[in-house]
Amino acid sequence: MNDQRPLTDQLITLVQVANREGLYDAADWLNEVMRKHQYPMVPNDEGMRELAARLRERQAPCNDGRGISCVRTICQHLMLGSWDNASQVFRIDSDKLRAHPDILGYLTGWFGCPVHLKMNCECQRAPV
Repeated sequence: MNDQRPLTDQLITLVQVANREGLYDAADWLNEVMRKHQYPMVPNDEGMRELAARLRERQAPCNDGRGISCVRTICQHLMLGSWDNASQVFRIDSDKLRAHPDILGYLTGWFGCPVHLKMNCECQRAPV
């Protein structure tokens, strides 16, 4: 099988499968590889549910109590255990979060930069 997805997505999928199958040593090793190459850590299913709950709380008061639709979508994917889909929604819809820098920063801390999905990405650093 020839997987044409970016390496980041392939690694995230491998971590999710390892966690689901109880191969926690393999998941930890893959997360370590990702961290070494500055890709974000992938939480297990329980961690994704906790993240979704925190995100729901943070976004609820925004927009006069209506919340932020793309963040609600990210939460739905996290509740289903789909880190890849949640990160892709973040990547595609991150421009909608510019009016909410606290939530954008929080999500960037989990997913990495919205452009490359890498932690501490060069494009995130302000020019001197």
